[in-house]
Amino acid sequence: MYPYASGAPMYGAVQGYQGTPKPYADRKTLDDQQRNPRKIFVGNLPSATTEKTLTVYFSQYGALEDCVVVIDKRTGQSRGFGFIVFQSEQSVDQVMNQPQHKIDGATTISRASSASSAT
Repeated sequence: MYPYASGAPMYGAVQGYQGTPKPYADRKTLDDQQRNPRKIFVGNLPSATTEKTLTVYFSQYGALEDCVVVIDKRTGQSRGFGFIVFQSEQSVDQVMNQPQHKIDGATTISRASSASSAT
């Protein structure tokens, strides 16, 4: 019998699955993770860029609270972007006032992660 013939039950992507899917139950909602005005996105990072490299570079703008290079779980390689959280909003302003940042030989993209400072 063809699985989608009339009268045949449809179970979704996995045949036999009858439960209700849990949409990312382990992830925080946007309400839970309020946008942080001290956080910036850094894109176009070379694969060799590490958290230490970003920390050293962005420390010239002020004290950092957190620094993350996003890593692909399957390959263990950098996905080419990361996030910096400064201790003060003035540091974010200083970073945004400089149009280009050269890290590990590549010109990176930096933008504020906060909706209030995005244009």
